[in-house]
Amino acid sequence: MLSLTTDQHTTIDKQELLLFSSALTAMEQVESLQNGILTTSMSATATHIIIAQQAAMSAAAAGVAAGAIASSTQS
Repeated sequence: MLSLTTDQHTTIDKQELLLFSSALTAMEQVESLQNGILTTSMSATATHIIIAQQAAMSAAAAGVAAGAIASSTQS
């Protein structure tokens, strides 16, 4: 929560308070968007890593199967 203290020499008019509160709200919104983008980016990265691992396992299994077929036909 925002707390403003003023002394006898400092006055803050409504326009300055409105400007300050608008700036704070905008900063909060930007931080929220950045966090959302970061979360989405990390999810996409994790998904790509999983897909790459599965593709590598499939390629390895295909290689083993091709090797087994090749060795059984040569006999």
